[in-house]
Amino acid sequence: MLRGLGVALLSHEVDDDTLRELAAGLRAATDTVLIGPPRVRSFAEITLEPEADEVAEGEELGHFDGCFVTGEASPIGLAVRAHRDGDGLAATASFPRSFEGMPGYAHGGIVLAVFDDLIGLTIGRLLRISAPTVRVEVDFRKPVPLDRDIEFRTRLISSDGRKRVVTATATIGDMVHAEAQALLIVLPPDYSIGA
Repeated sequence: MLRGLGVALLSHEVDDDTLRELAAGLRAATDTVLIGPPRVRSFAEITLEPEADEVAEGEELGHFDGCFVTGEASPIGLAVRAHRDGDGLAATASFPRSFEGMPGYAHGGIVLAVFDDLIGLTIGRLLRISAPTVRVEVDFRKPVPLDRDIEFRTRLISSDGRKRVVTATATIGDMVHAEAQALLIVLPPDYSIGA
């Protein structure tokens, strides 16, 4: 609901009185939410990925519920739905006006964020390897339009010692709009965030 409100505010003209009324209601709602305890995530969710259940063909997967790419609960995110497709992932994303860069097109940073998130899901959740991304390179071939279904696909293409390389594409029909390649490094079994 909040995600829809944000997109609506960016996509439509709204008079000042309506904005003031909305702001007052949202301030009150925010104060109510802030009474509760903060959410805390643990780095253990990354180091425990090898122990996760195997993902079946076609099964949907995502990171945590507040993830701004795949999280259903994120009020500022995309709620991208990803699923296992053979030895990689397939997902469809549509970028609303809140992620606009050039007029009518998605900002390159949000396209990169979707690539990075799906690449991380490929290694962590699908392949059950604890391996953070250390580098992502993106080639933009064509601007990515707003409000169109963009198909993202990922694949692990190489493993060499602790190094893993995953590629990804963003397409509309048969047209590739962007490609990514990422280097990820497998964490040693005794890795600690404090190290």
